[in-house]
Amino acid sequence: MALLESVDLDTNNSIGITIINASQAASLDSRLQQEINALGLASARAQQLGAPITSIAKLRGTDHRVYLLSHQLEDGERRIIGLLKTGSKKLFLTDTSHQWHECQCDCVLDFYVAQQYQRRGYGKQLLDAACRLEQRQADQYAYDRPSHKMRGFLSKYFGLNNPLDQANKFLIFPSFFSE
Repeated sequence: MALLESVDLDTNNSIGITIINASQAASLDSRLQQEINALGLASARAQQLGAPITSIAKLRGTDHRVYLLSHQLEDGERRIIGLLKTGSKKLFLTDTSHQWHECQCDCVLDFYVAQQYQRRGYGKQLLDAACRLEQRQADQYAYDRPSHKMRGFLSKYFGLNNPLDQANKFLIFPSFFSE
């Protein structure tokens, strides 16, 4: 399996991040494809969406990247426990002065940690890794339809408050336009 990049997040190598893009999606083994699709479905259910945002099929032909958070089990097998999908979108956004801006934005399109692994810091590790590898701060992303849990997460761990809800259901923060 050819992967774009893999990063270990702890000294025991029990937690890791693997990044895949569209060109790699088809070459992943079927078990990994099924795990990604299952986690995308779980994300959709948690957000009460009609269909998954993240799947191998939806990744093909895009510039999107999926960060996969994996955890090594006691038997040595790695299990995917979270995902974060980023990509570029052309959006019309308003700033704090209600001025419209058309921009090609880096976006967080999907973000999910399996329920049994939530509230352990894995989500923060996942977003921190994406920010570091994409050389961005959390406030430099536009977030697609963030849940109340996501809003609380961004406030608690990244100090992102006073969100600017957009007509297109994306969410940005006041510092988004101060690059």
